[in-house]
This record gives sequence, structure tokens and C-alpha cells, in this order.
Amino acid sequence: MKLSRFKQLSREKPFSTRLATALSMLSISASPITAARAVDYRTYTESTPTSNPHFSDQEFTKRLGAATVLSGGPGAGTSAMPPGAATPDAPAGTGKSYPRFYVIPQSQRPLILDQGSCPSCVGWATAAAANTVIAKSGKHMSYLHVLWLPDPFFLYTFGGRLCDNTGITGLGGWQIDKATTLLTKPQLVSTLVPGIKDSIGSTRRAILKGLTVQASKTGTITDKDAMRNFLWKKGGLVGNMTTLPTFNRYSKGIYDHSDFLDKIVKPMEIIAAMPINQNNPEIQSLPQKMRSNFSMNGGGHAMMVIGYFAGGEINMNEYLSPFLEEKYRKPLESIKLNMPPFWIVQNSWGSTWGLQGLAYIRADAPRYTYTHSSDNKVYLNDPIDDVMYYMDDIVVKRNGKAVI
Repeated sequence: MKLSRFKQLSREKPFSTRLATALSMLSISASPITAARAVDYRTYTESTPTSNPHFSDQEFTKRLGAATVLSGGPGAGTSAMPPGAATPDAPAGTGKSYPRFYVIPQSQRPLILDQGSCPSCVGWATAAAANTVIAKSGKHMSYLHVLWLPDPFFLYTFGGRLCDNTGITGLGGWQIDKATTLLTKPQLVSTLVPGIKDSIGSTRRAILKGLTVQASKTGTITDKDAMRNFLWKKGGLVGNMTTLPTFNRYSKGIYDHSDFLDKIVKPMEIIAAMPINQNNPEIQSLPQKMRSNFSMNGGGHAMMVIGYFAGGEINMNEYLSPFLEEKYRKPLESIKLNMPPFWIVQNSWGSTWGLQGLAYIRADAPRYTYTHSSDNKVYLNDPIDDVMYYMDDIVVKRNGKAVI
């Protein structure tokens, strides 16, 4: 399969739709909540993907499966620095010589993946990040195809995990440090089969006989400059963050939960303040109910970080480059934007979510509190950039012999 078919297989939206989306990306949007729909907002929060571009609450929760790392909330099983761990590394340096904007090219990362209804996000993000490290080292071009990667499902199940999110077995979900450590042992390689899904709705894979990959080194990075250097020089990283319903509804712009929440709730607060609604207790209570519902945590979520912007002025051509073809964004190069720093992530929820499977997440975002759905207690969130996990010096073997 030739790399020239990469875009064809990615099942992207029509270019006209992509361009229209691109030009409207200057602010985060959500489905509008009007006065007419004020008392029916439950329909908005519980709607299915067929009527709105996000998952139902049930499907959304099924896809969350990363242990929280800092807050100590339910499911916490690792930390930014696990007991006995070494000081976080800076395998690509901590200097500021990196470009202010960078994203791993499409030719060096796998297709947009879909983990399906299994809390295996850690397995998918880890496998995808390893794929980019292999590609940036040049081994894809000679020995591996861009559609080939350590099999995410086998990585997940070999770690003793199950596609179970009911809490009965306690084996759903995983910790990133355990996944990256497992990759220091030989892992099977699979090839993606675009457009075909398995029984749990994940991207279908086919195991490639005789091929294995193995990371020589893994670790954590907490320095933001070290993260950017690794992305620029080495490949993808794995990040984890507390994931709230606002992220489920992300469609454009730079994601920041607090900012997103204000954009959704403030129009309702204006409606509730109208004299005609002063004596309507249902409408008066809606703003707080919405804030509570959108701040109810479903779990942690792991994603592959593929790029960054260090903040400041950026032209529209660069801003749109992760997901829009150059011929459609080149005419917009003269448009300058002043943007905060952000990370670019490739999610594992399919190409119809977010920016065709990608998302921009604000860097150094303010911390916030959330209520966990399992015990209704309040915790502090885990931002995506407090700690990221890396794999380096990945060895590719064919029938037990290293491929050089």
C-alpha cells in the first residue's frame, strides 16, 4: 500500500467542509442552547452521535481508561513520579532551540485510530506514539509501513487488562507507565485495516508475522521545553488528562475546560436573568445544573501528543496545517493570529471526532476542580502537560534479528 493513499484512507471530510470548518476555528463551539431549548438541555447532554458530533454519555465514559496521575481521585494508580522512579528525563534536551510551532507530519504517524467501546486508550496512545518514534528514526521508510504499529489491543491485554468498564472486575483501564514499560519487551506488530472495525468498534488490525518492536528506554518528562524538544526531534509522547463532558463536545479551537464551560453556560445565565424568567425555578436552576453536569468526571484519558505551539503570533497556514491540505490553507498565510501556547493531540476516537480526530489543548491551563461520578467527591484535575511519557531507541526485529 503506497503512502500516496494515506489521505484517501484517512476517511477525512470533503475539502469544502474542511475549509469551512477551518475558517470558523477562531473560537470553541458547542451545539447552541437557545431559550426555546432551555428546559430541554437534557436532550443536548444525552444525545447520540447520530444527532450531534459527539458521543452519548454512556459511550463517552466507556472510552475513558487512563488512571489519574496527580489528584488521587478514584482510579489513581500511578503518579507523576512513581515510587522509586528516577528523576524525569530530558532525552532530547531542555533548551529552547526548537521551532515555535511543530507537528509530526502525517507521513510519520498512523491513521486516526478508533479504540471502540473499550477503555484501552493507554494501549492505543502508547502504540501510536511508538509508531511515530520508529517513523522519525527512518525505519518506516525502509522496513515498516506508516500503517504498521505495535498492536494496541495486544499491548493492552498483555498488560492484564480487559475491555471492561463496569467496575466489576476492576481490570478496565490502565496506567501509562506500565504500558511504556511493557514496550521494553518485544511486542507484536499489526497493520491497520482502514474502514473496517472489529466487534467492539475499534479499528481492525492484522498481525504481521515475524515482526516485533521493542523500546530500549522509556521514562517521563515534566519540563515543557523538554517535551517540545522530544516532539521535534524524536517523535510522539503520551499524555493523560482528566476528561470531562466538555472535551467530548470539542469541535474546534483551543480546548480549555473553564473557557469552554463559560461559553456554554453564560448564554443560559443571561436567559435566566431575563425578567420574564425570574419566577421560573426550572430556568433559574439550569445554569448551575449545567455547570455541575459538565464538570462531572468520567475518568482519565490518554492521547498521543504530536505537536505544539509555544505561544505568540502564528499565521493561519501553520495553525491549520495539522489537518488541512496546503492548497486550501496557503491563501490564508497572511492572516496572523495571536494565540496562547497549546498542544496538538491525536485522539483514538475516530476521524469524525474533533478536528478530524485531532485536538488543540491549551498548555499551562489553570487547574480546576471537578466532581467524580463514582463517589461525588471533589478533586483537582490532572492537566495533560504536568507529565508526559516517552519511548526511545525502539528496535525493530524481523524473525528475531534487528533491522538496521
